[in-house]
Amino acid sequence: MSSFERISDFKIKVLDIARKQISENTDIELDYELKKRGREFYWITLHINSQKFKQLEIDFEKPLNVQKIYIKINYLWT
Repeated sequence: MSSFERISDFKIKVLDIARKQISENTDIELDYELKKRGREFYWITLHINSQKFKQLEIDFEKPLNVQKIYIKINYLWT
C-alpha cells in the first residue's frame, strides 16, 4: 500500500484521476471535500450524484436528420 507525504500528491495522483475517470466512463458525478481537524486533513467527504440525462423530444412533423443535427449542435454548446 502506498502512502503520500503530501495531501496535494494524493489529490493529484488518486482523487482527481478517479473523479475524471468516473465522470468520463459512467453516469456518476463525483466530487470530494477534504476536511481538517486542526492543521491536519482528517477525512474525505465524497459527494456522489447520478447525472440525469434529458430525454430527447421527437417532433414527428420534422425530418429526423434535421433533428439529429439540431441535437448535436445543442450538445456541443452546453
